Amino acid sequence: MQRLIIQIGAGGSIGNRAKAMKRRGLQRWFSPRRWRGISHAPTLLPREGLELQALLRIALRDQNQFSLHLQPQFDLLSGDIVGAEALLRWIHPQRGEIPPGTFIPVAEAGGLITQIGDWVLKEACRIARILWDNGWPICIAINLSALQLRKRNLVELVGEALANKHLPPQALEIELTESCLIEDKDIASETIARLSAMGVRTTIDDFGTGFSSLSYLCALPVRAIKIDRSFVQQMEHSQKNERLVKGLIRLAHSLELSVLAEGVETATQMSLLRRYGCDAMQGWLASKALPLPTLITYLKENGLQGALAVEQEGELMSTMLKASLGLTRASLEPPVSPDCAD
Repeated sequence: MQRLIIQIGAGGSIGNRAKAMKRRGLQRWFSPRRWRGISHAPTLLPREGLELQALLRIALRDQNQFSLHLQPQFDLLSGDIVGAEALLRWIHPQRGEIPPGTFIPVAEAGGLITQIGDWVLKEACRIARILWDNGWPICIAINLSALQLRKRNLVELVGEALANKHLPPQALEIELTESCLIEDKDIASETIARLSAMGVRTTIDDFGTGFSSLSYLCALPVRAIKIDRSFVQQMEHSQKNERLVKGLIRLAHSLELSVLAEGVETATQMSLLRRYGCDAMQGWLASKALPLPTLITYLKENGLQGALAVEQEGELMSTMLKASLGLTRASLEPPVSPDCAD
């Protein structure tokens, strides 16, 4: 027998209590104890967090403030563009660009992250439809938070977003961090299995930065891993890091997982990744995250093939990056912190 509990409150008591709970939540989130020893900790005070949370609620109603920039992903053998990661940008009409590293923690603390995630899912599918209609079958990768992963109707939401734009499941990729997989292993296993059955690819993001246990690689039906930028960028300076990346690639391939390296910034890093059989890469060496119009302009003139090209004397600069810099330098977003974009 189930009990249904209905709570009735008079006046603003419930609303005031909810506000107080959120305020305490933000105070815990921005507490120095929570972020001790973490370099990318939020610097907002609780009052500022509440103000930003209010601005986020307005932005969710006026969604023209949000946009997705696309960082292309390149096949390391052919040099072709094979996908793009969607990175969220928030341009406030008065404050200008607000970095994800600032507003994402506030959204998580205030319970707004699922609404933002729903918008990202729909917008990614809208963008994919535009690209596919023009003959560029690019897979768009989006990141899911732990809160989104806990939603029981997540798979239905993904299927609905794809169906509304008449897209095949191969047009979308879901990226999950290791911490999401470990914290909600049962839910993650069920969700990933259902997404996989639907045909949607799932990837472990920031691989190697989470927990030491690798059992979930066998237990969960993921299709790929993304090696974290912190390992990639130390390869040319540390033999241990180079061997670690080499070992991660071999491990993934032995489990029939594909491997993408993120945060690639030098030709040496790319050369080492190619040598060790890494499948794909993304990073500022090849291309920053681009607004959709810039990406479309490039693709109309050059297509998907051979965008990543090695030039004489081993110096690499992707034809895509050169073209985008020449076409619309102003449309490229200003550099953001490494924690927010590749």
